[in-house]
Amino acid sequence: MQGRVVLVTGSAKGTREEVVRRSRRRARPCSSARGECPRSGGAAHPAGNVRALATGLDVRDEASVRAAAEQVGTDPGRLDVLVNNAAACVDWSELASGADLGAARAVLDVNVFGAWRTAQAFLPLLRRSRHPG
Repeated sequence: MQGRVVLVTGSAKGTREEVVRRSRRRARPCSSARGECPRSGGAAHPAGNVRALATGLDVRDEASVRAAAEQVGTDPGRLDVLVNNAAACVDWSELASGADLGAARAVLDVNVFGAWRTAQAFLPLLRRSRHPG
């Protein structure tokens, strides 16, 4: 069996290296981030077999998520594992009475609706996987 195809969202920083380290023998990881990932265009990451999506994946943007799902559905043509790692942070020092609701809404859009949106878009590929994980 060829290694599992794993997509990790929000992996523009150290996550990519950790995925490589942990899955080098058992998986073919794909990384994604808003905008283009470093070494994108399908190139393997020098640390291992991580393939960056040629298109950026912004979990806040429906069109971006759909384009990424289409790309993964075409190349490599399957998906076995989806890791929703994209996240936004909130200012925990704010009091509820003075909180910036626009900023809170933006955090919810990434952390809740972004993960949900991404799961829905990639679910058809995950359902077709012979080796889901």
